Amino acid sequence: MTHTAWLDRVSTYVDQLEQIAGTLEMSLSQARLRTSAVNLSALPDQISEWVAAVGQLESMVAERETLLSAADAPAKGTTLIEKLASTGTASDLALMQRCKEVAATVSMAHHCALSLFVCQYHLASFSSDVLRLLSGADAPPTYQSSVGGVGSSEERQRGGGRLFNDAA
Repeated sequence: MTHTAWLDRVSTYVDQLEQIAGTLEMSLSQARLRTSAVNLSALPDQISEWVAAVGQLESMVAERETLLSAADAPAKGTTLIEKLASTGTASDLALMQRCKEVAATVSMAHHCALSLFVCQYHLASFSSDVLRLLSGADAPPTYQSSVGGVGSSEERQRGGGRLFNDAA
C-alpha cells in the first residue's frame, strides 16, 4: 500500500510541531537568561507567549490522533514513530528520526519550564529568606510534606546566626 499522502501530512505536522517547540524553547531560554540577570520586567510578555505555544501544542494532539487513525496510515503501531518504523523505508525512517528529535525538544522545553518555575519560586521569597537567616527566626521547611508528612512532629528549621540581635 502506498501512503505518500499520509507521509506528506505527517511531515507537515512535524514541521508545525518543530516550529512551535522551537518558539517555546527560545522563549524559555530568554526567560532563563532574564531570570539569572534578575531582569524580570519582560516575563509577563513571555508568559503570554508560553500560554499561546502550549495552546498550539495541545491543539496538535487532535491532529496527531487524526493522523494515527487515517485510513492510509500504516496499520502497525500506535504512535507516529511506531507506524513510521513499521514500514522500514528510508523516507519513513528519516521522518521517524525527525519525530524523535522534536519529541526531545518538547521534553527539554518541559524540563526547562519546570526548572525555571522552581528557580523563580525561590527567587520570589529570597529577600524574606535572607532576613530570616540574618535575624535567626525560625521558619517551617520549604517542602513540609517531604520532611515528615502531615501532622509530623518534626522540629522547625532553625534560622541563622542572629546577626541582628547580636548587633543590637
